[in-house]
Amino acid sequence: MSESGRDTSARRLARVVVVDDHPFFRDGLSRGLRQSGYLDVVGEAGTGREGLELIRELEPNVNSARIRPAHEVGR
Repeated sequence: MSESGRDTSARRLARVVVVDDHPFFRDGLSRGLRQSGYLDVVGEAGTGREGLELIRELEPNVNSARIRPAHEVGR
């Protein structure tokens, strides 16, 4: 049974890592993906470096990444 309460035993969930530098967006996206009942969010990261570490460690099927380059932060 998934966090959303859906029975997921009959199907294999895709493992997802979500990477975004905005916590509000990252949390919302992760929550929505979990609630779908089709995706298992196995990790979240706030930077590209953290995201790459998680992807190497967790080996997800899918990753969702949106990171601004450091020179654009604050614009």
